[in-house]
Amino acid sequence: MYTVDDLIFNRSQTIPDVPLVAYPATPRGRSDYVHYTAKDLDRFADHGAKKYAALGLELQNPMSEEAEVVALLAPSNLDYVASIFALSRLGFAVLLLSNRLATEAYVSLLQKTKCNRIIRSENQAKAVTAIQAEMRLSQYPVLKQSDYDIKPALYPRLARQMIGPSASSRTAFIIHSSGSTGLPKPIFQSHGACLSNYSSSFGYRAFLTLPLYHNHGLSSFFRAIYSGKEIAMFNANLPLSGSNLIEAMTSVKPESFHGVPYALKLLAETERGVQVLKDCKLVLFGGSSCPDDLGDRLVDAGVYLVGHYGATEMGQLMTSFRPAEDKAWNYVRPLPKVERFIHMAPRAPNTFECIVLDGLPSKVVSNCDDPPHSFNTSDLFSPHPTIHNAWKYLGRLDDRVTLVNGEKVLPIPYEHQIREHELVREACVFGVGRALPGLIIVPSEKAIGMSKLEVLNSLLPVVTAANTRVESFSHISPEMIEILDVDAEYPCTDKGTMIRAAFYKKFEALINSIYLRFEAPTTGNCEGGQALDRNELKSYLLEVFAGKLGFEGLDESSDFFEAGVDSLQAITARGIMMRELDLGSKTLGQNVVFEYPNVPALAEHLYSLRTGEESTQTDEIEVMRQLIQKYSTFNRHVPGPNITDGEVVILTGATGSLGAHVLAQLIAKEHVKTVYCLVRAASPEGARDRVLSTLAAKKIDFSEKLNKIVCLPSDLSREDLGLDKSTVDTFRKSLTTVIHCAWAVNFNLGVQSFEKQHIKGTYNLLNICLSVATPSPANLFFCSSISAAAGTPLPAVIQETYISDLTHAQNMGYARSKLVTETIIKAAAEETGMLAKVLRVGQIVGDTKNGMWNSTEAISLMIRSATTIGALPALEETPSWLPVDVVARAVLDLAQINKSSPNSTALSLEAEDTSVVYHVQNSHFFHWTHDLLPALRDAGLEFETVSQREWVERLRKSDKDPQKNPTIKLLDFFTEKYDNDRPGRKGLVFLTDKTAEKTEVIRDGYDVVGSGLVKKFMDSWRLE
Repeated sequence: MYTVDDLIFNRSQTIPDVPLVAYPATPRGRSDYVHYTAKDLDRFADHGAKKYAALGLELQNPMSEEAEVVALLAPSNLDYVASIFALSRLGFAVLLLSNRLATEAYVSLLQKTKCNRIIRSENQAKAVTAIQAEMRLSQYPVLKQSDYDIKPALYPRLARQMIGPSASSRTAFIIHSSGSTGLPKPIFQSHGACLSNYSSSFGYRAFLTLPLYHNHGLSSFFRAIYSGKEIAMFNANLPLSGSNLIEAMTSVKPESFHGVPYALKLLAETERGVQVLKDCKLVLFGGSSCPDDLGDRLVDAGVYLVGHYGATEMGQLMTSFRPAEDKAWNYVRPLPKVERFIHMAPRAPNTFECIVLDGLPSKVVSNCDDPPHSFNTSDLFSPHPTIHNAWKYLGRLDDRVTLVNGEKVLPIPYEHQIREHELVREACVFGVGRALPGLIIVPSEKAIGMSKLEVLNSLLPVVTAANTRVESFSHISPEMIEILDVDAEYPCTDKGTMIRAAFYKKFEALINSIYLRFEAPTTGNCEGGQALDRNELKSYLLEVFAGKLGFEGLDESSDFFEAGVDSLQAITARGIMMRELDLGSKTLGQNVVFEYPNVPALAEHLYSLRTGEESTQTDEIEVMRQLIQKYSTFNRHVPGPNITDGEVVILTGATGSLGAHVLAQLIAKEHVKTVYCLVRAASPEGARDRVLSTLAAKKIDFSEKLNKIVCLPSDLSREDLGLDKSTVDTFRKSLTTVIHCAWAVNFNLGVQSFEKQHIKGTYNLLNICLSVATPSPANLFFCSSISAAAGTPLPAVIQETYISDLTHAQNMGYARSKLVTETIIKAAAEETGMLAKVLRVGQIVGDTKNGMWNSTEAISLMIRSATTIGALPALEETPSWLPVDVVARAVLDLAQINKSSPNSTALSLEAEDTSVVYHVQNSHFFHWTHDLLPALRDAGLEFETVSQREWVERLRKSDKDPQKNPTIKLLDFFTEKYDNDRPGRKGLVFLTDKTAEKTEVIRDGYDVVGSGLVKKFMDSWRLE
């Protein structure tokens, strides 16, 4: 064999009838796998090559020593496999592009590889169009099954371009680095190197969950082909979930599993998932480290778990392959051929950084000259106490403490505050991979003679003060604080600075004991404590939340989040339950309080853990269906004689930015008599204070029409909206319109937690509209969000109508709750004939008069980073922003309140299409780099324009104090968005034609850049 194509061709001659590749038969198939032999793959290559040749895709200079490159940008599915085979047969080197790069990265890779032709799938059409705007590039469609899966084989066969020993030195594939430290770099792989790599097969029938455009996935795939063993590919059209993985693996019965730790986590959540892993002879993970608890649990269950460590820039360096009796799965050992190129440099006692030395054939990058041309990985390891040259990954050199839920605690500002106390010599925040942070304190000499309890009690006011200055997830409770001896030694530099990773390693046992103490049973019961029945558990939980956590108003029907329970209190409640209850040797999930969001649901779950009885939890989509069904039967409207002579409006959300501007524009209308602002408050005075203070903060003039505003404390979850009978009676006589703007912006909750106040609240508002004793019901206009449709598979054009597929909401409870409510409103309009409309609102920015824009939002924080890091990123984005007062004007237009008619309820419904949903989106787009950045400079902002990855890197190295550098709080958000291979969702278009017919502000759009609004943003921020 000399080339990768020889591998396919020869296999078709030697083992033509042995299955080599398995892939689902249908696009959404899970278990109906079709098996393809080497003969099939050879046929795919031949027919696919002929298809591309017919399209004009052929070598321009077959005799050239330099390989001609074609890029491949498509999902990693069977069409992708066939396209690789076809291009190899034609003699091309294939540049395998990740599906999630930014345009700048694609262009860089194409230029560096001298590639001007690309194969792309339909869903990547816009990405290719964006590339073509930057460089000359010919495009061709990725193969479809009808192009290559043709039987019988057509003859004569296509003449293969590369035959003979010299072909092995030509480039076969070009993969690329992740680009985590800059633009991704191409890595050239010759046919000979590939075949050498692929020859080291494990010899197992494999199941692959990794894409082929990543080297781990590509190598795993071709190793199976080389060894003549079948490899089954996970369906690229399906989400990676435990149930999908189990169903696929049950069908193909693999001997080896290849995936990332997240896939292991999904499978480890159920006994069936663990069993399918146990049935494999090898479970190989990569891409990130696997939590010890997860790995230990799998290994203890009999899973042969192997990790590997490396980088695209370096190649594979170490793995944890080991004898069966060796349980140290989390200690990697250098590969024999790599061992001499790895140097472990001491960074602290028992802590070493991995350095890759010059000379390693797979190393393509150097970042250090000590030793010369070496690569410092910044990854820290500790050696195994007894196994030679076995290393456990500790973490990165940076100091962030990442909790298990992904929240990033910035420990340095917190520790600084604690260290300021005279009783403290050193303080260290810990909690990497845990549910909540903790604190270890080394007392100073001034604490000599004091007990540890006395030291702790003296420091509690300082801890309380520190907690008030950080996000709630960073709060540290007294139970999570440990006081060391005054003379305790800890790892530090010559200057006395604590070495964090070494500190964690030295006190690992102590840290583990603190968490065990937090969750340990308080009784002698070996199963963990009190064994309670269902009713006793309900009473117990009410006591925990009311008595120990202070939620006195909470009852069995209360949603924990709606009652005010935050993430830290939820974790604290989990710890109490772990300590005090008999859970049948089970462990509670980290997010158990919000997964079972009320007392009955949580009590049932706790009972099932102890007794072993099954407790099923409905998935989110099914919950959405149930909520829609629950709230889609409405009161009957009884027409009455009352005819009002003006608009009487209920407005929710007046304490928010949009609601405040809606309110200001409402009271300015002569035909608007009264606006009732329903507010969550304890009293009418409190409600009024909240509304008026919001108007004042937004610099909205309201003094002349103040008499039109009536502020009422309200509870939307109640049928009467929490109002007295006389107020409800007033509504039934005079209400004309409801404008519903209020909604909790919390992206961590499930859809169930939005039920009481929001979904049910909208339902109650609809019924209030139907209770009005006028000829027709009052109108209702619901301010939804484009997130309700943002999960639609791309590319997509969102019509101005309702969404029928509930999976098309963005994957979070907030968006799903919006879609549920939209569907309920649709049912109300169809069932009752009332005028109820959905307004899907896009990105809102500052107002046109003062430019008042919330400075804590992601976009505004990005812009403001120019003053702290001196740079802004060059983005290939075309935002659709709309000023908040313009959005408010559109809302009133669509609500027909801006009409001269003094009575919108009298409007004929015949002209209203009940299927229309309005899209409040700006039709005037601008370019971030070409339009916005120059406007910011014109507004007086000084900064350097850098690539998006360079900007993230500068932010990463900037001041960690969020008070001085507030953008640092969203470092991980920006890293996720701009410092990886995912360019974000592109190809999602919201139509506005029907909306534009109703409101000229959407029809005409708003020129955010040309209007001078950018300068107003800057001026308003300077005044803060």
